[in-house]
Amino acid sequence: MKKVTHLCSLIFTAVISFSLGYRTTTMGEAVGSAIKKYANKLISEGAILAPVNAFGDTTQYVVAISDDLLCGVSQGRLKIFAKNNVNNVISSYWTSYRKPHIFEYYKGYIYLVQGSNGVWIFDVRNLHEINLVKKLNIPVAFYAEIEVKEDKLFLVNTRTNSLIVLSLANPEEPQEITQYPLPESTGQGCKVSIVDDRIYILCHRGLAILDAQDLNALELLGKTDIQSKISLGAFIVYDSYAYVYAGHEIRVFDISIPEAIEQKTVIKATWCSHAVLRDNHFIGFGDNGVYIYDLSDPLKPERVRKHYNNMPGYFLIGKSKDYIINNDGEVEALTGLPYFPDSQLRPRFAFDAQNIIIRDKFAYVFGIGELRILDISQPSNPKQTASLPVSTGGRQTVLIDGDYLYTPNQIIDISKPTKPSRIKRLSGGTGVTIKDNHLFIAKEKTLEIWDVQTPSKATMIKSIAFEQKLNKIFAHKDILYLGFYKGKLRSCKLEDDLTLTTLDEIELAKTAMGIIMNFCIEDDFLYVALNADGITSVDIQNPHNLKTYARFNTSQFSEQTEVVDAFAYVADGSGGILIIDMLEKGFEKKIASYPTTDWTRAIAVSGYYVYACDSDNGIAILVSNLPTQK
Repeated sequence: MKKVTHLCSLIFTAVISFSLGYRTTTMGEAVGSAIKKYANKLISEGAILAPVNAFGDTTQYVVAISDDLLCGVSQGRLKIFAKNNVNNVISSYWTSYRKPHIFEYYKGYIYLVQGSNGVWIFDVRNLHEINLVKKLNIPVAFYAEIEVKEDKLFLVNTRTNSLIVLSLANPEEPQEITQYPLPESTGQGCKVSIVDDRIYILCHRGLAILDAQDLNALELLGKTDIQSKISLGAFIVYDSYAYVYAGHEIRVFDISIPEAIEQKTVIKATWCSHAVLRDNHFIGFGDNGVYIYDLSDPLKPERVRKHYNNMPGYFLIGKSKDYIINNDGEVEALTGLPYFPDSQLRPRFAFDAQNIIIRDKFAYVFGIGELRILDISQPSNPKQTASLPVSTGGRQTVLIDGDYLYTPNQIIDISKPTKPSRIKRLSGGTGVTIKDNHLFIAKEKTLEIWDVQTPSKATMIKSIAFEQKLNKIFAHKDILYLGFYKGKLRSCKLEDDLTLTTLDEIELAKTAMGIIMNFCIEDDFLYVALNADGITSVDIQNPHNLKTYARFNTSQFSEQTEVVDAFAYVADGSGGILIIDMLEKGFEKKIASYPTTDWTRAIAVSGYYVYACDSDNGIAILVSNLPTQK
């Protein structure tokens, strides 16, 4: 908590140092009303978003740095966490590299592969603060593997297509010992493995073997080309054989005579980017899952275990040792091989996050088939208090009204956040809103109206058909705003007999991908996330005359937005998190952004904290320096 408090202090101190200005505009009556409300709000020229923590993010590759602590890497975060609780993150460092990657550890330093950005060196001797101390400006391949042997670091420079050997006598300042140009036919190198006195280098188009008895006089012993439609993946050496993922195959090469490398066997397999050797087994892992092969018969690798999910959640893979995670989140050294009781079973601790809503000190996070409730009273250290099997998708609306949480699929009693219960199944759909004692569900080309005066006895009382697909719905005062899938917005008066009278209709989409993803409202403005068309605001002060302003085209796909004090916090898919200043209509501007590690599907704001659903990497928690009412 001390680190987070210090971070927040730095952030807010920085705000004072920036040149500050008032947000002003001269547009429209509704805008004028907003200006009066926010006239005294000061903001910096550039807002700040800084990561605080993440909860449920993928951790595959780890190394023990003490008896009690592990250092692990997810798709975008290097972190130190406790063995007695995998969610107890002591310190972490966000990186810009979004693919599963591995690292080498040497005497308190981490050497982390960063693709074209080279290799980053981190000092992890201070457990409470991971320090980036050096960036080796040596480009390596996308799924590269480097190797530390004794006090030497081996890697391949993709720009020069050469093997580089560095001395780690000073771990922060590696010094080059030698450089060896690789054969042109092998293409750019990506993986290095050292066994005895030989260096094995798997490249994009082949395998090379070097004699490393004298590092100052490396000698090429043999090479072979490997043809594959996609990049070569995981690679291990076992006795006299090399095992290479080439496309969706594992190819077995006899390397007993380096001058005459010979391909022996090809078996079908699911592609993996990395692999480790365990006795006579190798474990392949990466984007597609975890696959274990028995090498008792070296020429006939047999897959004996598989786990399709790319978030193990049950065990952690290390370079030489693996760990099992028990039901209490404790890590224990694994003896033998991990067992997957059900290849489709969801992981315990790493989890999928598709949608989020916050009420008081609790965050309600929806993944595929599961609701997790997190206590966020300390945002730097969230704790899961409950989970519940549910039926809901990432793009469905979720809302809270009183003691109940509503989705198009169910009603959940959250009067006791530590003991949620599903009290009613609904018929499904994509959007929901609630007004008085009626729940409205957008479902295909119909609008269903349910009586929820007694939520556990909810009953559908009416269905209204439309000519096109309805995606989202929002209630404000006595008006319903219907968001059709292809970007049309319609305002309707809700009559006493629950019929709808159309007041106005406007087109928000500019392209075929301008899909209405979600609504949120502040003052008399309806803010709309439009997928590939970015975000826009609609003046709804007069529902008979809707007025839309110029949209702000985000970098990727606007999945969801939440607006606080006319700042739009946007979940922008592969574009991460954005903050857009929406006050000056027609002059909207991006003032902050932060790349997340996966596809950002949903977002919620509470106080100065921003919570983003990061798909397969759980929840990313960031702090903002912007003024907020929440």
